Amino acid sequence: IGDRGACLLVERIKWNRYLKVLDLSKNALGVTAAADIGRLLSTNQTLTVLDLCSNRFGSQGIDSISSGLHDASNAQLQSLNLRDNYFRDDCIEGMALAIRSTSTLTDLNVAWNDISSGNHTLVHELVRENKVKWKDQAVPRL
Repeated sequence: IGDRGACLLVERIKWNRYLKVLDLSKNALGVTAAADIGRLLSTNQTLTVLDLCSNRFGSQGIDSISSGLHDASNAQLQSLNLRDNYFRDDCIEGMALAIRSTSTLTDLNVAWNDISSGNHTLVHELVRENKVKWKDQAVPRL
């Protein structure tokens, strides 16, 4: 669908209260679409799964997506697939801030990107901490 199609789609679903899963994988999306997706994440309160695998966001696009996730006031996003998006270590700090700001994100795929093993481990440790937080917030059985 490309960047233009993603922009149109995001405008249509930004305030949607029913959409839970969105798959935009393999759509040749770039930096412009990533900015739109970042804005979507900052406003949508129902999306739980977002698959953005195999696009062309690069580090700048991932920064936009991370900012949107960080700014989300009541996000429900649990799973985010960023596999194969051409980003590097320079966007990991923003991603780490975003992961720390939301306790709901418990599944994040960053494979097939140009990030160091240390940063790959950092991202997965932060997500693992969210899984522990998520379990701690669960209502105990009586």
